[in-house]
Amino acid sequence: MDADHENKLQMPEESSEVTEPAQEPDSADTVTSDRKSQQEPLVLTDAEVDSIPEPEPEPEPEPEPEPEPEPEPEPEPEPRVVERVEKVVEKRSGFGSALLGGVIAACLGFLAARSDLLDPVLPQFLKSDDYAQSIAELESQFSEQSKSLTTLTDRVASTKVPDIVPLQAELAQVSADIAPLKTDLSAVQSALSELEPRLADLDTRLTDVEKRPISEGVSEAAIAAYENELAKLQAAMAQQRSEVEGLIADARKIKAEARDLEANAAAAAQHAANQATMAHLRSALDAGAPYADWTAELAEGGVEIPAELAGSAQDGVATLTALSVAFPPAARAGLSAARAQNDTDRSITSFLERQLGARSVAPRDGDDPDAVLSRAEAAVAQGDLQTALAEIAKLPEPARAAMSDWVATAQTRVDTVKAADALAASLNTN
Repeated sequence: MDADHENKLQMPEESSEVTEPAQEPDSADTVTSDRKSQQEPLVLTDAEVDSIPEPEPEPEPEPEPEPEPEPEPEPEPEPRVVERVEKVVEKRSGFGSALLGGVIAACLGFLAARSDLLDPVLPQFLKSDDYAQSIAELESQFSEQSKSLTTLTDRVASTKVPDIVPLQAELAQVSADIAPLKTDLSAVQSALSELEPRLADLDTRLTDVEKRPISEGVSEAAIAAYENELAKLQAAMAQQRSEVEGLIADARKIKAEARDLEANAAAAAQHAANQATMAHLRSALDAGAPYADWTAELAEGGVEIPAELAGSAQDGVATLTALSVAFPPAARAGLSAARAQNDTDRSITSFLERQLGARSVAPRDGDDPDAVLSRAEAAVAQGDLQTALAEIAKLPEPARAAMSDWVATAQTRVDTVKAADALAASLNTN
């Protein structure tokens, strides 16, 4: 019975060895080791065996059929490892080929672009432009604009504001000369005021004497003496009156001359101030800054501001540089609108032109919108906005409508600058 018990105790170990999984070596080994550690056969001593109570007799189990030996697992790990390695190698090989092909294609495209190999077979509008020439032209234009700005700065700096200090000194001298004359005039007027009553009294007395009958006792010599004195007195009075009137006339003349000198000095000072203000206004106009303060100062100085100049005083006008930068987008919009109007041309060249928006950057002859816009852009680069506007006026209506914002901005600058030049010329001639 003990032997049977030991056999029963050792049976789990055999079953564990038979049911050991072979597909997953790692996890199966771990599970098997755990089971072995848990189901190792117990080695009991004789005393321990005697102390174990005998179990009740159980019916003998039917003999289990011996498990059929499982087929040995195929050596799958090695082929799987080899297969995975081959797949990885194939993926890396495909990516490297694509990368190498892309690099070769990029190099070929770069060499073709640099060597101008494709230019002879491409349409005219797709041919590569001479960027070096365009850059040189832009540098030349910027250089000319810099020279223009330098010239304008020199003109503003060299604007001579009339020196009114001598006029002010002369006016002060005239005022000082007039002051004593005013005092003398006041004294003469006071003396005349005092003489008038006396003369009136004397005139009354003479009248009374003339009306008084001559008595028979008065000699003719006395009468002649009275008449002689009376004549002298009348002559003296007439002379004094003439002298007083002459002094009054001289004083009035000096006073009028002083007023004229003062007015001329004030006018000269105001004219000089207006010229200086106009120079500041023109500088602000060329810089695109507001110039409302300068127009207000000119108005206070008695200058009438043209409506074209006053209209943009609050915000200023666009500079030539800003108009040059804004022209290419406006030209592309106008050219696109013109080409959309003439979409009846189904050629590949026209299709590509409409899709790519290609246009000429160098001025060329012709009446088509592309040629007109190329000449307009050249005029803008030279600062000739009037010529550019005249060229744009030749475009069809859709193109002009697409460029209306740029045209309005440029026209505002042209009108404002023209009004400023006319006002400056009038101030210089007056």
